[in-house]
Amino acid sequence: MWWKQGLVLLACITTVVIAQGSATWQSRPLPAALASSTGVGQSQAPLDFLKTISKGAEDFSLELFSTVCQEVAGIKKNLMISPFTVWALLLLVTEGSSGETLNELQRTLRLTNDNLALRQGYRAIEKTLRVNTSTIEVSTMQTIFYDLNRPLKRDFEEVIEQQYQANLKPINFFDQAKAQEEITKYIEQATRGLIKPSFSSKDLEDGQMVMISSIFFKGQWKLPFNTSFTKEEPFYDDDGNVVSQVQMMTQTAPFNYAPIVEMQSHILELPYGKEDRLSMLIIVPKKGVRLNDAIQKLRNVGLERIFNELRDKEIINTKYDADEVEVFLPKFTTTTSINLNSVLEKMGIQDVFQPNYANLTKISDQPLYLSRVIHQTKIEVSEEGTVAAAITVGIFANKASPPRFYLNRPFAYLIVEKTTRSLLFCGQVTKPVFIK
Repeated sequence: MWWKQGLVLLACITTVVIAQGSATWQSRPLPAALASSTGVGQSQAPLDFLKTISKGAEDFSLELFSTVCQEVAGIKKNLMISPFTVWALLLLVTEGSSGETLNELQRTLRLTNDNLALRQGYRAIEKTLRVNTSTIEVSTMQTIFYDLNRPLKRDFEEVIEQQYQANLKPINFFDQAKAQEEITKYIEQATRGLIKPSFSSKDLEDGQMVMISSIFFKGQWKLPFNTSFTKEEPFYDDDGNVVSQVQMMTQTAPFNYAPIVEMQSHILELPYGKEDRLSMLIIVPKKGVRLNDAIQKLRNVGLERIFNELRDKEIINTKYDADEVEVFLPKFTTTTSINLNSVLEKMGIQDVFQPNYANLTKISDQPLYLSRVIHQTKIEVSEEGTVAAAITVGIFANKASPPRFYLNRPFAYLIVEKTTRSLLFCGQVTKPVFIK
């Protein structure tokens, strides 16, 4: 099997540690925009709501990516996140929330009060994401480890198990070392050993519950790169200084690409497998445009606009038989571990992190608050496949040669499931390093 070569592996996991806090909180009035939303039992048509929830998830995902990149803008570091796992995990938190805690989650996640339709929409998206073919594998999983000495409310358990098909696992949090060992073992199994959890038994000192949202992805390029063409080349920073030597892959093939004027960038699409469902979108800023500036403008452009531009350009290229593109893409490996508390607070989710304000009374009779959101990812990109890729630098064309995407400067990438517009992974590369 192609993946046994260890060429393309990616796993991502988001972990929430929920701790016991004060029994006090403050209720505030429901925002008018949410108060006027459709109530439970009065769902929109399934297809309409699927579009609504997908668009809300996309907007949240792009805001999350831009906020994370803004936080590290001065550091110029490689990073990758999985917006889908964060979104899916926060949906579980939403199911246990009330009052202003719920309002903040709904506003940030772009949700309405229509719980029935929301759950149907989530199941439709999650089902669409599950792929297992000879060239692509995508698997997702949500699991809650809770303290066996402090049971969850039955209504919450039923919603989590029946509506989200999530796993509930009771463990003894008083034995912190054993609890940490059990959770670690689960995470390593869920990610095929790619993710080594960054939290320790000390992180569970105040823990009463741990929520985990994971995704595992293996993808073979629809058009693999020829290993014999890979050669060492320099990689530059935004200012044109050489920062490393990289193994640069190259090929000329019929790829879709299009300019996005608002981002001062070009978009290149590298598809996975044979199904035309999963693609890597590479954002290539124009020369002189900094990568972070392009990423910040991505939120206002959106995935729908990008795919429309790619489709229109494909029609033109096909008509004039001019669809071949010369691509230079470095091999790279990125491992990221990040605490998302401050990022989510900037996005508007605040009360749930505060012991005196968090209202998670639908989960347990014990007063709870969200103490940590730990996000870990790993990716490897090589000739035969990838799970994340990148872009940068020069795009030029003349009548004698095809357009060229030379990714030898900082670049960004998105991995998207096209039918639901789900943003599975996104990241930036400022100094490629490849480690098998």
